[in-house]
This record gives sequence, C-alpha cells and structure tokens, in this order.
Amino acid sequence: MNQGGGRNFQFAAELIHYDLPWQVSKIEQRIGRLDRLGRKRPVVVSNLIVARGGKEEAWLNCLSQGLGVFSQSISGLEFALRDVELDVTLTSQRR
Repeated sequence: MNQGGGRNFQFAAELIHYDLPWQVSKIEQRIGRLDRLGRKRPVVVSNLIVARGGKEEAWLNCLSQGLGVFSQSISGLEFALRDVELDVTLTSQRR
C-alpha cells in the first residue's frame, strides 16, 4: 500500500491481508480504508493468509484473540498505553 497517501475503499466487500505487519496501527489503517462514511456494508470482513505453525500464526492469534484487532478498533489503546508508560517512567525516576 502507498505509504504517502491512501485510498478509501468503502465500496469493497472484503479485505485480504497477504502479509501481516508487525505494527498494529498499519493493520488498523488497512481496515480503516474500508470502514469509511458512506459504507453500505456494516462490517469489514478481513481474510488473512498466514503460514501455520510460524511466527505469523502466533502474531495473528495475539492480534485476533488477544487484542481483537479484526473485530473492533483499538486506536484509543495507543493513547492509554502512552499515559501508562509516562507514569511508569516518572515513578521510576523518583526512586
């Protein structure tokens, strides 16, 4: 996918991930290209292609079962984790 600017595909029926990025934000960005205003279908269907028994399958399990990336947006989690990280950093510096 073009890194500089993206296209919106709210008219598309499904999304096929033939590679699985290690950054959750990139996956959410892909899904977001379909999940736009004017979308006629209520759900974005993601199809994933990964090798069984490898690192990608383990990562897919973390993403789908642990974080729920393919069933809900976790974009707000980034900000919550940033605040937790800041609190931990400040607490450790005070000791």
